[in-house]
Amino acid sequence: MEKEILKQLILDNQEIIWDKTYIPRDKKLPYSDLAHLEKIVAILGPRRAGKTYFLKQITVELELEKELIVFFDFSEISLSDFTPSDFEITLLSYYELFPDKKPYFFFDEIQEVNGFESGLKYLLNRGYKIFITGSSSKIIVEDLSPSLRGKVLNFYLYPLSFPEYLRFKRVDDTFQDKITTKKRAFFINLLMDFLKWGGFPEVVLSEKEETKINLLSSYIDIMLFRDIIERYSVKNIHLIDKLFWKIVGSFTKEISVNKWYNDLKSQGMKISKDTLYLYLKYFEDSFFIHLLGNSNKGTGGFKKVYLIDNGIYNHVKSFPSDKGKSFENLIFLDLKRRGNLNLSFYKTSRGETDFVYGDGAIQVCFSLSKENIKRELYGLEQAIPLYPGKNRKIIVLEESEVSASTNSAVPYLDWLYNYH
Repeated sequence: MEKEILKQLILDNQEIIWDKTYIPRDKKLPYSDLAHLEKIVAILGPRRAGKTYFLKQITVELELEKELIVFFDFSEISLSDFTPSDFEITLLSYYELFPDKKPYFFFDEIQEVNGFESGLKYLLNRGYKIFITGSSSKIIVEDLSPSLRGKVLNFYLYPLSFPEYLRFKRVDDTFQDKITTKKRAFFINLLMDFLKWGGFPEVVLSEKEETKINLLSSYIDIMLFRDIIERYSVKNIHLIDKLFWKIVGSFTKEISVNKWYNDLKSQGMKISKDTLYLYLKYFEDSFFIHLLGNSNKGTGGFKKVYLIDNGIYNHVKSFPSDKGKSFENLIFLDLKRRGNLNLSFYKTSRGETDFVYGDGAIQVCFSLSKENIKRELYGLEQAIPLYPGKNRKIIVLEESEVSASTNSAVPYLDWLYNYH
């Protein structure tokens, strides 16, 4: 690209990022460590989760003046012709504008630039601080070129948590042990809305239901078509559509690619198991889903599927088709936000523990009753041989007479704010 064009983009985008207003997210970066490390900081997560606004938050937390910022959003048409060599031209263009400054680089949706690694390495080798975002774990984590291996620190940004949702709704999110029954009910009502619509920031900030529906529909389209079909040049679009419906139908359940293969073959589709595994990996790499493994390796390789946001499921299935599934998915995402990257479930022939991690084990139950309490307690106990720690809880939406009868049960709001 020509230097004059890049100069104008630098100046225009400085105004854009400087004027952008944002609501702070809970995600915190270790700035004191980053100041001494020669690393690229990558913020990874699905589209529309707020990564661009988080870049703005970083510029504020670093207390950067406007002239120090070079911000490019590579999903914009104005940068569609950007090539790896243009990173060097961008640096030259910047110094012609600001010869006495040293810039910080903020590159949004970096995966849109083919071969971006060489350009980032050029800037990194010259001592510049670089922050990137991406909506593809495969391109930025797995397929990263050897020149940048060990040079990128990955942080993950998901759609809003419930405390962040309250902040976006301008609700005081202070929650303490001693709280009135009226205020607790108020929080529960908001939580039910959160379970239904999910945590994509634009959806949360929208007032009209029609707008929320249209936004969620557009997010599904962009994840399917841009992040999967276009990115990986998928030819069998019909199979992607079939997989989408099977994924949503298997929400929070174990999946069997072998069963899916046999089912699709019975419908006359010419496919292979390898193709199914590959396409399923595409869904995972685009942050559309998470696949959770069973820590009991003797029971086969089945995995459970969770969605990046409850709004996707409820948009398709019409809330409240299964509030329990949405609640379990919510707990899963909360655990991921807490950094439990080794999260798994534990299943034997006798029972199943929903989530295990480190010294913790969690069962999720929308509401404990006399009919299900023994099953849930038994499920919690399954993991004791491998996870003997004391941090074992059954998380319920809200307390009932039955849940109050056991020390193992904790209401979601209490767990969220008081347990770590």
